[in-house]
Amino acid sequence: MPRKQLEDVLYEQGITLNTTGQKLLNLFVDGEMVCEALCCSKSDSKGGPFLMVVKVSLPQKDRFEVLLTELTGDNKLGELFDPSGPAYVRVLRCRPAFWKVLKQSCVKLLA
Repeated sequence: MPRKQLEDVLYEQGITLNTTGQKLLNLFVDGEMVCEALCCSKSDSKGGPFLMVVKVSLPQKDRFEVLLTELTGDNKLGELFDPSGPAYVRVLRCRPAFWKVLKQSCVKLLA
């Protein structure tokens, strides 16, 4: 999944990445992204429940340590766990009223 395709899916759903989200996406720029799961409301694309899981593989394994540091703000965790990937990134939007519907959709998708 190229970066542009990922951004297009988010845009269609009315999701705009904040500065932190853009910064994290920039860490994946030289990696391979594969959409593992996508659940969304067809009737309310900009306000309904939305879940996307993207698997990210990076050619430079040391970049996962940078990613962990960016996510947590703690550079010691990367040293402690020595992550080698892949990373799974989840984008979730769900109002409390939609939680049951999204949960049922995900169970069906992953079954």
